[in-house]
Amino acid sequence: MTAERWVLHVDMNNFFASVELLERPDLAGRAVIVGGDIAKRRGVVLAKNDIAKRSSVQTGEPLVDALRKCPSAVVLPPQRALYQEASERAMAIYRRYSERLRSMGLDECWIGLENLSLAEAVRIAHEIRHVVHAELGLTVSVGVSFTLTFAKLGSDYRKPDAVTVISRENYRRLLWPLPVERMLFVGPVLAERLHRLAIHTIGDLAQMDPQTLFGLFGRHGSELSLAARGEDSDQVELESEQEPARSIGAMRTTATDLLGLAEAAPLLRELAEEVSRRLEEQQQAAGTIKLIYRSSSFETTTRQRSLPLPIHTAPEIYRAATELFQAQEELVDLPLRLIGITMSRLEPLGVGAQLSFADMIAAAQDVPAAWPQHQAVDRLLADFAPGLLRRGRDLLTAGEIVYDGPDKRGVGADPAESGPECGSDP
Repeated sequence: MTAERWVLHVDMNNFFASVELLERPDLAGRAVIVGGDIAKRRGVVLAKNDIAKRSSVQTGEPLVDALRKCPSAVVLPPQRALYQEASERAMAIYRRYSERLRSMGLDECWIGLENLSLAEAVRIAHEIRHVVHAELGLTVSVGVSFTLTFAKLGSDYRKPDAVTVISRENYRRLLWPLPVERMLFVGPVLAERLHRLAIHTIGDLAQMDPQTLFGLFGRHGSELSLAARGEDSDQVELESEQEPARSIGAMRTTATDLLGLAEAAPLLRELAEEVSRRLEEQQQAAGTIKLIYRSSSFETTTRQRSLPLPIHTAPEIYRAATELFQAQEELVDLPLRLIGITMSRLEPLGVGAQLSFADMIAAAQDVPAAWPQHQAVDRLLADFAPGLLRRGRDLLTAGEIVYDGPDKRGVGADPAESGPECGSDP
């Protein structure tokens, strides 16, 4: 067979729930839901296993509704440190086969294969499936195709624990009859607009003139049409060639409203430590800080400030965040249910301007005496899920905090509240 470029899309089946079941083998054969506490505001289904799916439990629905459908289900709180570890181990397996990887969150990844026959690409897909199961105890579904879009559709086509080939010979037969909602980046709003144009299937989309769709939806519309035809030219770059994250951040949704800096400070400190840890892992400093907060009436606000010098340590980020917080007059008496910190304008550590002697003295005077130990604290906190290990003094001034987390790339989250993604479940 002719050697050419192929793409694999690997999707871990029921990822969160499957990782939990590795920790809880006593729950084998039972319906399992991963989600928040019913008594808390974030009491929604984050993931479920196949047994819970059979009772029509849906990702994103309230736990109360899910348990009405499946009263016998066991509800487990999310353990994000476990999921991160499993994801990293899976990525290490994928790197044995290619240096071209593009992560699509903790549970999904594209793998680029160069100069191989289709038979060789399929063999690698099956081998990855077997190795992941043998080494991690998890199952994956793999799509093999000549474009990223078709590879993703292939991994969704047959689950669990399967390999599906979407070739130039079969893609019209396999994919074009599928609902247009199955296309990557077609959400409910866009799907409804497409339905009004009598575009109900991927085949309908493929047969639309790209220029017509460009006129209606801009560049995104024409790109969707080309993707449905298998004509998109996107490829998986070498990891070393991929652009670094443009921002790094973290958010938390609180179980009780926070009022004023006195109550918000412990959470700001925790967020500063988490963001600092991520910056240092990537050897980055940041020149802009953004504060994100959501009121009890669900109004979200963002405020940002350029910094005189790039920063990366927890005390620097905490100080900048508290200054930005104090500058917002409305925060004196506005109850908050979510707070986030995002750092942007990233650059490699050590590139920023050098501090003057006066700057260093001023900085030293601003940093509390307890902060020099922040790196040791960071190392300790890194061993636990965010929010699990807390300073004792913080428990006196803040309510219990529910981890909300970054976006799927692990970088600065959007002000929109984190929630279930379209497509397959984690």
